[in-house]
Amino acid sequence: STNTKQLLSLRMPDGLLLGSPTLNLSFPKCMRPAVHGNDPVMPMGLLNAISQVYVPESCTLKRQNPLISPLYASEDILESFPPSLLYVCADDPNLTDSVAFNTRLKRVGVSCDLRYVPHLPHSFWGLATAGFPEAQNVQAECCAWLCERFCKDEA
Repeated sequence: STNTKQLLSLRMPDGLLLGSPTLNLSFPKCMRPAVHGNDPVMPMGLLNAISQVYVPESCTLKRQNPLISPLYASEDILESFPPSLLYVCADDPNLTDSVAFNTRLKRVGVSCDLRYVPHLPHSFWGLATAGFPEAQNVQAECCAWLCERFCKDEA
């Protein structure tokens, strides 16, 4: 389709780091099955409310459009993805979609890794500066991963 050709003509970044990513906004209001929806920071009701602001009823794009819900990207688009690292937590409502997205990226040959953080809530990135050791470890892993991709000339 024309939309796919336009997406494929865009330059992808050299690496993609996704933390607790929301990859699917196509669920109906308050109807998304919540296998992992007990997160204290991102309960399903809040996720639904945010998605309504992000993609209001007046939006001309469908929620399954890969620009809105990357989980629905076609394989030819996914094949062009850069090396990717995904982090997600135990009760994060985005866990199931993150696992599915990582699986799809691997299936089309993209170098990617999904790392699971069992004891922290959605959007835990700020907890590293608050002294949470597990968040500090994730932050250090992310820095190392980014340096592997972007700091090659500085070594």
